[in-house]
Amino acid sequence: MQDVLSPLSMHHAELALRMVVGVVLGGLIGWERNVEERHFGLRIHMLTSLAAAGFSVAALEAVDWARLQNIEADPFRILEAVVSGVALLAAGTIIKGDGQVKGLTTGVGLWLAGAIGVAAGTGMYAVAVFIATLSFAILYGLRKRPHQRPSDEGQRAEDGSKIPKESES
Repeated sequence: MQDVLSPLSMHHAELALRMVVGVVLGGLIGWERNVEERHFGLRIHMLTSLAAAGFSVAALEAVDWARLQNIEADPFRILEAVVSGVALLAAGTIIKGDGQVKGLTTGVGLWLAGAIGVAAGTGMYAVAVFIATLSFAILYGLRKRPHQRPSDEGQRAEDGSKIPKESES
């Protein structure tokens, strides 16, 4: 019964640490999205990061298992699938309409949560922490402040270009 419950080459504490690091650091990005009152916030980012960490650990474990069976395995195939899946999820948050693009920052945040999860899942804690720290600093530190919001004179797009008022178009 122990073999069925514990087929991992890594200790359960290490597995838990990898998952928790992914969830906590991914949650940091999601928290910022919640502060900005975005639809995809804390839970989505935490779950994205957890899924990426889980797939990464599974890829590493599958390679270890395959080596014991004298089977050649490529963990990058699993990681490529994770990257593609996160990219699809991130792309789904981006909406273009009325000449505006919305959700781009949230999409990038999900992409970052996936990267954090992969780094944590593969045990690269320093990489996960650096990604999360820099991402949070950029997202939270450089977000639009209330005094920076466009005035009634006309709104501005993320690139700073003026969006004409309805009376101007």
